[in-house]
Amino acid sequence: MPETAPKSARDDSKKTSRTSGWYVLFLAWIVCAAAYFEFFKTLVKPVADITNGQLLDVGHRYGPFIGVALGLISFLAVGLVYLIIRLIRKRPSWLVALILTALGYAPWLVLGWDLVYREPRYAEVARLIITYMGKPMLYSTAIVCGVALLGVVLTLLTLVFKKRAK
Repeated sequence: MPETAPKSARDDSKKTSRTSGWYVLFLAWIVCAAAYFEFFKTLVKPVADITNGQLLDVGHRYGPFIGVALGLISFLAVGLVYLIIRLIRKRPSWLVALILTALGYAPWLVLGWDLVYREPRYAEVARLIITYMGKPMLYSTAIVCGVALLGVVLTLLTLVFKKRAK
């Protein structure tokens, strides 16, 4: 019977660090979807300038789940870029994953800001989109981008202090 090394003697560090960047991308999607759902339920109030009942029904029924779609689009786009970088570098990197996450959700942050603060409320559909997507998109993507940027800063500080300790 062949001898195997005890579990504590095996080198599992490579195995766990290989996918560390993918966890960042996936968790960003989950956080974006959950935050969007919560902000939709707490911030979106019916407004008097939307009079079409069918549009209101669509907004109330499907509006809370837009965050899942936005997060999925960003996850797939950032995941593809991260995959290409991983194929080139051959090593996982939390720092790269955090930077890509912030960059991947930044367009939704800009769009949310534009919807909330700049977009005119001309047409009925535009009023629906502004009311039902604006603030939840702005706040949920601000959380994701903020946490990703905070992770970048903390990772860089950790790298600087590790270099100084050596």
